[in-house]
Amino acid sequence: MTAIIAASEVICRMALAPRISFSSTGMSFSYHFGTFGCALGVSRLLGLKEEQARNAMGIAYALVAGNQQGFVNGALTVRLMQGISAKNGAMAALMAEKGITGSREVLEGKFGYYPVFNGGNTSEQS
Repeated sequence: MTAIIAASEVICRMALAPRISFSSTGMSFSYHFGTFGCALGVSRLLGLKEEQARNAMGIAYALVAGNQQGFVNGALTVRLMQGISAKNGAMAALMAEKGITGSREVLEGKFGYYPVFNGGNTSEQS
């Protein structure tokens, strides 16, 4: 239950930060945030230490995918994206468990998620 709550918390908090619309960027925030949330949730399920969970988030950032083009075109890939983000999040945690390292400052670093995918437009900067 704690893993589900942790994953949900990450997804919800990340969703509150962007101040740029997915309709203008074409990115699918729900798929992106799902990858990060799943990485942290699976890290919790695996009992990873803080450093390993941090690596899982960095690896998840490397695996983030999903955009709105499939939606616009009515493509079946839209139905795949939630599963792909869950798979990538789980894979990130499993890789971190095995010692693979990930980026640090994954959300707000110079080339972190928010500067790269949102042009730095977050609620904290409003």
